Amino acid sequence: MDRSDGIVDAFISYQSADEAFAKKLAEGIEAHPLNGRRLKVFFAPWDIKPGDNIVEKLNEGLDKARFYLIVLSPEALKADWPTAERAAAIYSDPSGRLGRVIPVLRRPCSIPPLLRFRNYADFRDDSRYKAELTRLLCTLTCQPLPRECTPLALYRETLQRKTVDSQSPLLSLGESWKADPMTEEIRCNLFLAESVPPKIWSAPYLLTGPPAVCFHPGTPIPPHITRERRLFTFVDLSKENNAFKGVVEDYDVRSIDTKDWFRDEDHARWLVNLLNWGITKHCQKIGLRTYEIGRRPRSKKRFYYDKDVIMKKVKWPVSDRLSPKDLVIEYKGYVAHRAVELKFDVMGSLVFLKINTGWVFTFDGYRPIKGPRSKLLSTRFLSSQKNTQNFNEIRFWAWFLSEDGKKIKMDFGGTHVEIDAKPLPATVAVGVFGDYRDFSQIDRGPPKIFEESAVKEDAGSGSE
Repeated sequence: MDRSDGIVDAFISYQSADEAFAKKLAEGIEAHPLNGRRLKVFFAPWDIKPGDNIVEKLNEGLDKARFYLIVLSPEALKADWPTAERAAAIYSDPSGRLGRVIPVLRRPCSIPPLLRFRNYADFRDDSRYKAELTRLLCTLTCQPLPRECTPLALYRETLQRKTVDSQSPLLSLGESWKADPMTEEIRCNLFLAESVPPKIWSAPYLLTGPPAVCFHPGTPIPPHITRERRLFTFVDLSKENNAFKGVVEDYDVRSIDTKDWFRDEDHARWLVNLLNWGITKHCQKIGLRTYEIGRRPRSKKRFYYDKDVIMKKVKWPVSDRLSPKDLVIEYKGYVAHRAVELKFDVMGSLVFLKINTGWVFTFDGYRPIKGPRSKLLSTRFLSSQKNTQNFNEIRFWAWFLSEDGKKIKMDFGGTHVEIDAKPLPATVAVGVFGDYRDFSQIDRGPPKIFEESAVKEDAGSGSE
């Protein structure tokens, strides 16, 4: 290629440790056509001949370049020449408004402050080289990025596609609408019940009203449901002093294996109702209040602490640090309470606890705010939460409801349901390359650490 013309599309600044990569990048850029010519870069080994004035040539390249590619690595940040070239490039576009300075992250390093606010090309993973090159070429040729051309997409191959200038095809993603061929682990808001009571007991109940009326006020009522004039519970009704003694008839006590209810759709719904009864009892046991969403029977419930909670702030490990969670936050005119929705689901022969998170708002820490204002506040709080924060909220409540960070144990009247406190994992054969979260910290079972904290007064959505 004739390098004597004055056009320079990109100046590549690098350190000798990254020279092989910089050369590959330069070759990739210069192989791309634009308006009847090929793109050109300023690459020192090609453009500074023996005997040339190095400083003069660098100044010339910097002055003529349309874009500056700053290759970032630990070595580059320590070297003098790349530092000087980086300063000159930033000086030409200090605010980033022109988009002329493009950080090229080759190896992990601390990005300089004046480059941090600029979107960088990520070349740390060699398997994504073509993908990031595509992004650079789109920028250098002033073409829009392909729809799925993001740092999280896998660019399996680059193909030719027609552009405004038919003689200068642009590399694209090809079939980027397809899932990426890779093995990926996903997690969700389902938590596996590792054990459920093996038997369900039933017997006719005595009174025409609900069985609860037979209990003395303040007496704990074990989880149960009533169907077809019979009471169903996990409590062993054959025992002489069971909790429902005097509430049910003794002559027709039956038991059935819990697994048999999985096979029938109606019985599976009964099982879910029975398990959900236990959720309410478990939350009441640890002092959570109940907020019903809607007026219909069996409407959704959110569980939360009122203002009397001692644990105003809870510290829990997000990864390798303790992150505070405010259970109750006071603002001017209202109080926000972290809340959780819990529900069991039966899928096949497995039982899962589904955890959704949200907020409850009160006037004074006790009286719930309902109606349009509650919806407005919920929208305000939840709209600021991104996917990672939502997932961490789910993890937090699973950890908080557990005894040791490992198991959520719910009492069903002498027998228990034990739920794994880790989000349910699944492996799929396709995914989105780079869209990955390290789950290794989730498997830890940390102790609970509580701390009383002063409440906040300024507006916002609470601590993370």
